[in-house]
Amino acid sequence: MKQVPLAFCFMSRKRTDDYYEVLRAIDRLLPAQIALQTCVVDFEAGVWRAIQDRFPGTVIQGCVFHWTQALYRKIQELGLQRAYNERGDVHHFLRLVMALPFLPPEHIEGTYHYLDQRVQTDELNEFMDYVWRQWFRHPSFRVRNWSVYMLSVRTNNDLEGWHNRLNSRMNSRGPVPFYLLLLEMYKEATNIPLQARLLTEGKMQRIHRKRATEMNGQLFQAWKQYNDGLITTSQLLCDCAVNIRL
Repeated sequence: MKQVPLAFCFMSRKRTDDYYEVLRAIDRLLPAQIALQTCVVDFEAGVWRAIQDRFPGTVIQGCVFHWTQALYRKIQELGLQRAYNERGDVHHFLRLVMALPFLPPEHIEGTYHYLDQRVQTDELNEFMDYVWRQWFRHPSFRVRNWSVYMLSVRTNNDLEGWHNRLNSRMNSRGPVPFYLLLLEMYKEATNIPLQARLLTEGKMQRIHRKRATEMNGQLFQAWKQYNDGLITTSQLLCDCAVNIRL
């Protein structure tokens, strides 16, 4: 699915109320026949609450890349990175935990407890405690919202890539003058009608790197085997763990 930027917003604060006002302004500009169905966002609680308040009933999908990045930062914080890099038993265990979002949501908590029973060190025990508190007991981030089972769009990396390209074009090592940023935003805005026409005509496609295409194919093959009853939940977890990118 090709994703293109359609709205730009400058914010001086990042409170729930601020996000809500941004969403309200965007909602007012949308045609009446357009109804928001799904939002793919990173794990910022204020954004989630604002979406829930402004668009009740909308499905909020957490970005799995940001999910695994959060776990990886905790691995580093707990001094587990060396063991992770050695690609032994600790590496395998941590990858299994990182692969939890790729399971059906109804089987994630049970699989977590199965993995938790295998913990034998204080560091891993602290890591699993973090996963439980942050991802199973958080008031905003429910398991069903960070499970990406059978989903083709699992990240907001297209948006992150757009931000990176914009920063690269600005080519600034310090604060960017606001007027220069406005000029760049104007250039982006002038491209939207052309992008819309190309999308409508089917002439604009998302570029898939070979490795990403292969990984996506492997994931859907594993999911199909699981749905057909050919592999167990544990086998599915192992198959998905090898396809995690950090």
